[in-house]
Amino acid sequence: MRLVAFVEYRVAQQGTAYVLRSSRCASERPKTPHNGNSHARKEQPALSELQRPRRPRPTPETGRTPQGPVRKSSGARLDSWVQQQVAEMAGDASPDIAHNLQVTSAAMELLSGCVQVCNHHGYDADVQEPGQNQVDLLQLAKQLADVPARQPITNVLEGRTLQRRQIMKVLSYLDRWGHSNKALKAFEWMQSYSGDRHAFDTQDTFLYTRLMTMFSRRSSDCSQALRIFDSMQSRGIKPDLVAYNTAINAAGKAGDWERTVQIYEALQDSDLKADVWTFTSLINACQSCGSDWKSGLEVFQDMEEQGVVPNVHAYTSLISLCQRAGQWRKAMQIFRRMEAADIKVDVVAYNSAIAACAKGGDWEQAWAVFSSMRREGVQPNTVSYNSLLSACERCGQAERALEVFSMMEKEAGPTFGYTGSSLVTYNTLISACGKAGMYDQVQRMFREMQERGIRGDVFTMCGIITACEKVGLWHEAQEVMQRLQDDGVQPNTAAYNALIKALGTGGQWEAAVRVFETMQSCAADEPECSCTPDLVTYSSIISACQKSLQWQKALDVYEGMRAAHVQPNAYVFSSLIAACEDSNEWEHALAIFSDMKASNIELDAVTMAGRKLVYMFPGVLSAVPGPLVNAAKIAVKSGRAARQWISPS
Repeated sequence: MRLVAFVEYRVAQQGTAYVLRSSRCASERPKTPHNGNSHARKEQPALSELQRPRRPRPTPETGRTPQGPVRKSSGARLDSWVQQQVAEMAGDASPDIAHNLQVTSAAMELLSGCVQVCNHHGYDADVQEPGQNQVDLLQLAKQLADVPARQPITNVLEGRTLQRRQIMKVLSYLDRWGHSNKALKAFEWMQSYSGDRHAFDTQDTFLYTRLMTMFSRRSSDCSQALRIFDSMQSRGIKPDLVAYNTAINAAGKAGDWERTVQIYEALQDSDLKADVWTFTSLINACQSCGSDWKSGLEVFQDMEEQGVVPNVHAYTSLISLCQRAGQWRKAMQIFRRMEAADIKVDVVAYNSAIAACAKGGDWEQAWAVFSSMRREGVQPNTVSYNSLLSACERCGQAERALEVFSMMEKEAGPTFGYTGSSLVTYNTLISACGKAGMYDQVQRMFREMQERGIRGDVFTMCGIITACEKVGLWHEAQEVMQRLQDDGVQPNTAAYNALIKALGTGGQWEAAVRVFETMQSCAADEPECSCTPDLVTYSSIISACQKSLQWQKALDVYEGMRAAHVQPNAYVFSSLIAACEDSNEWEHALAIFSDMKASNIELDAVTMAGRKLVYMFPGVLSAVPGPLVNAAKIAVKSGRAARQWISPS
């Protein structure tokens, strides 16, 4: 075993050819007395710690690798290569060595270990058994890929004989080319082949698991992965732990929590023991199936109770589950616990922690996590920077966001695209600068992303329009929407709401109403459109009418809001009452006030007290002298400042 470890080390460091050359040179050197204390054998790393070895490069003159197989062949023919190397060693050895059984045995062990390591690291890509018909697997996969969807594949596979390793290779080719459905079709044909029952060796767990993996990448295909899992069991093939984990992952992605639990219970009833990947898939299923975040904590606790040590992937899944559920503080507690467990945190885990801080609006803690990542030598990627930018944007830290962007740009070159600006980067920056009223920065960012060939989307549209609204540039807001629409960007409800608010702030209530009517027309023509008016829409248009003293139009919008079954909030009622009061329409104001009370909606204490005083005796208002009415209006307006912090959403 020590000799095999030596082979593994050499293969990992120099490749197989180096090992064979070294073994030959060692056999040609004269023997010297060995003293066990003369030197200590350096312990070599275990196989699991090795990196994938590099194949020897071919020489340009011969096309062959040194002491290796011909590079023009589709794979390394290790069986013939080993025979050739043994023959060369025997021919080059001196008579003394050739007759030394111990040395010859050691040489054979060396070559055997070399072959084992090469097999482990993928050097046996196209090895075939002696006497087996040579099959060009790549050409066969191309023929299957070229078969039209509705045409049978009988002509391609009829008369062939494929072992399970060859079938696996063909399926892998098809999957790599994006023909997973044809891979499944070919496999099912082999299963149902009525000719020689030994022609296609499909009774193998690994083949089924490979197919399940193909259909587990997208949630829309996961139902097919589960059908493959059921087919495997119906044919008497016993799933292994990897197959169970793949099925649990597929059921979770499909959003079928009941099936997920069913597969997990079947795993428990078998003679297999769940591992860390089983529980990680269950935690991910809690997230994709919409289960409560507490269910994920229970799964994590069960994992520890069963003696399974969580790894960084299990922790990261739980952190992501908690932060998406709005439990960002719990997510950070789990992250700190992972650090205390002396687990090497990867970039995905750091990104999840930064995203949790952003969700909670704690940009300082997000920055601290980012700094910790740099100290630990983990290279941030684009997602890392975007998450930190999001934290700054949510907290109104536009200057900090620009600082993060500057750091990101400096690392874009040295990391060769691992860190670089994306559409999400620019959208977050535009939003941060727009909310802070930094219109010049917004323009600069928009020009820069266009120069880099990054096309804007509806989030870009919303960010720029919001920036225009902050500085009162309602006309520019209209131009931005029109320009992006010409580029193929379809505005949604949020974009229209931002434009209505910009127009209302600029006193353009008529233009705001036209935008509102456009939204209503679109919603009527296409019920599934993405621009249906919502609470923010009605709040913005009523506010625009109130600022322009258009109380009648505001009441019309209010009636349409009730007809659309959109429940008004405190901001809507406050704007409606203010619109009526500003035009001395006290009776309408009283009616709106009564509707508000009937809806069990309360304003702040000062505003409510003033209005209750004015509307306590509504019939007296018409008989009260004008100066007293004006005094009452002043009392009502004394609480108007509350509207500055009442959220329209």
